[in-house]
Amino acid sequence: MADAKALPNLQALRSPSPAQTLPSEAVLDALKMILIGASLNEVLTSLTRLIEAHSEEMLCSIFLLDEDGLHLQYGAAAKLPEAYRAATDGMCIGPNVGSCGAAAYLRQPVFVSAILLTRILPT
Repeated sequence: MADAKALPNLQALRSPSPAQTLPSEAVLDALKMILIGASLNEVLTSLTRLIEAHSEEMLCSIFLLDEDGLHLQYGAAAKLPEAYRAATDGMCIGPNVGSCGAAAYLRQPVFVSAILLTRILPT
């Protein structure tokens, strides 16, 4: 399996993930949603909004691994442009398939400082 450091299009950062630095009340709110039986979509959307609220410039998405174990489907991505979601929904995982595809392939977190949305969005 490839090492995240070796991936040419990804920069592995050693800082804590946004979820690790969220206020404990925000994390407890998400856990309460699970306990009261909120839908998976509601819980995931709430988590993305909590993470995005932690940093004004951050866009958060959560992918779910498809049943085939090879493709990613969006679980939540409230602020991502629709064209970006459409272009990346159902993508195959792999060591050089963006941060989400690489994380699923490597089965470990991959942190990036920025992504360039304009490469996927039409001009």
